[in-house]
Amino acid sequence: MIRLAKPEDAEQLFLLNQEFNGKDVVTLDIVKDRINNNESEIIVVSKVGEAVVGFVCAQEMKSFCYSKIYAEITEVFVTKEYRRRGYASKMIEFAQKYCQENFAVENFQLFTGRSNKSAQKLYKSLGYCKDDAILYRKS
Repeated sequence: MIRLAKPEDAEQLFLLNQEFNGKDVVTLDIVKDRINNNESEIIVVSKVGEAVVGFVCAQEMKSFCYSKIYAEITEVFVTKEYRRRGYASKMIEFAQKYCQENFAVENFQLFTGRSNKSAQKLYKSLGYCKDDAILYRKS
């Protein structure tokens, strides 16, 4: 089942995020707060039975510089044992449709690692095209 995250998903999302992004990146209280109080981000989950086996996050991006609103897929994660079964594709498609219907989004973007070939293949299959943008970060 693919749907938006609910407060009762917080503990499982916290554990999945630790697997994805590492420990001590976020607390359970922050996960609960972001599920309940984040107007610019949606969290999509994939459930098998009672288990959350993956998540996708998307954020609405508005700027005075552009007339069109776009969304960025910021996170895509599926537990190892459920990969290559279509869960990531279904969650991304759900997120895209939700953003189009609720935020009037027309365009999407996402970033992935240069060496993450399986993710690149997935995104290409969903109609994403490689861009020549360069990502800079600062801590």
